[in-house]
Amino acid sequence: MIYALVDVIRSEFREPLMKLTWVVLILFFPFFGALIYLFLGKKNKNQSRKFTPKFK
Repeated sequence: MIYALVDVIRSEFREPLMKLTWVVLILFFPFFGALIYLFLGKKNKNQSRKFTPKFK
């Protein structure tokens, strides 16, 4: 549950309201909310983290 909650807080989602929805779900239904997030929540995250160094 703690891992799922920290992951939600540190992540960026496609829709801004999804973060609040996942936090509420995990807090009100700790075990099942965390499991649902770990299986389904990853699909709603922005996956566009790329390493792009800027050299001068």
